[in-house]
Amino acid sequence: MTTPEETITEDADVGEAPDALAEIRARLDGLAGYVEKADEFRRLRERDAEFVDQLHRENDELRKDQLTQAMWPLFQGYIKLYDLMTAAPAGDETTPMLIRQLVQILDMNGVTVYEPEPGETFDGQWQEGIPVDTVEPDAAGTIACLRRAGFRRSTTVLRVAQVEVYRLARPADSATAQ
Repeated sequence: MTTPEETITEDADVGEAPDALAEIRARLDGLAGYVEKADEFRRLRERDAEFVDQLHRENDELRKDQLTQAMWPLFQGYIKLYDLMTAAPAGDETTPMLIRQLVQILDMNGVTVYEPEPGETFDGQWQEGIPVDTVEPDAAGTIACLRRAGFRRSTTVLRVAQVEVYRLARPADSATAQ
């Protein structure tokens, strides 16, 4: 098997071989330039695709926020109705069914009812805490009880949950309590 240089040497005069090799090298250098340009073009296209994806994500977030703002009065009305229904006296058989239907309506609009359980760790992003003293160090910072449910739509807080949160009683507080 012969190499390209040997083929050129065999086919050409001895004086033409260096010129032919120089021409081949020049053409290969030109091809290398095209490869570099193709790589740059590929990088630009990838960057453009990432940019377009980012714009789509931002646009979706904006649309969600605008929808939440437009529906804010409706959400507040539903939340008030929820509060009234959950505060209704026990004994009415239709109230639990109506509450479930109301929660379904809220859910269909992307609103979730947030009811933290006693013993969970307090989270100030989603909850408003009312301090309750305890002498148990392990209970400090956990939820004692739920006072009022919270509501959120995706990552937007419509209303924080109101909870009682255990805090460690100071020695002076526990002495005066006894």
